[in-house]
Amino acid sequence: MIELISAAKVGKKIEIDVSLLEKVVSNQEKIIKNLAIIIYSFYLCPQN
Repeated sequence: MIELISAAKVGKKIEIDVSLLEKVVSNQEKIIKNLAIIIYSFYLCPQN
């Protein structure tokens, strides 16, 4: 019984880690897209 409980805890921790990783990745994708837009707009509108 103890083994089942600890296995369940480990499983839950892995799920949490994966969801955190997914959030981090999606945030990084948003940041990269925003940076790309900023860089692209600088190329289109040179600040002389």
